[in-house]
Amino acid sequence: MKKLERALAVLPIFDYEWIRKLTFVPSHVELKEVRSFYQHSKGRLVQIIIKDTPANFSKLKDWLDYRQQINKPVVVYLTKVEDVFMLKLRAEDLEDYIYIELATKKVYVAKDTVIRGQFASFLRYMLYYAGYSLSYKTAGKAKSFKPAKTKQATLEVIAHG
Repeated sequence: MKKLERALAVLPIFDYEWIRKLTFVPSHVELKEVRSFYQHSKGRLVQIIIKDTPANFSKLKDWLDYRQQINKPVVVYLTKVEDVFMLKLRAEDLEDYIYIELATKKVYVAKDTVIRGQFASFLRYMLYYAGYSLSYKTAGKAKSFKPAKTKQATLEVIAHG
């Protein structure tokens, strides 16, 4: 626990207090850093780039409190991955976690996580309200899968009896 106290000591007092109270859960996962990701918006594919990190976690804490008030809580843990302490966040209805390094505030996800759909929306939403500086760049038209429409050709009645 001395390593944890040293890692938390670099944080501002406000961050130190609420992060110290989080449940510690060890994580054994390989991570990849998220610098940018893609999301569909109005029929276009948009690249969302993380330009800058916030100075502290105060906006993240306010957003977590707000989510709790509207009854859509975010699951938050304190974890350690490869000797680095991180916040481990997940929306209540999603399976994948977002990892935020305490010292640098860089964002990571598990190596095998695909960032798309609801998870991409949650990640963008979380980053925006946590104070990260994001830039948006149109990357082209979005190709979405639409199943072919089929018609029923005939109706057969099979009598069992």
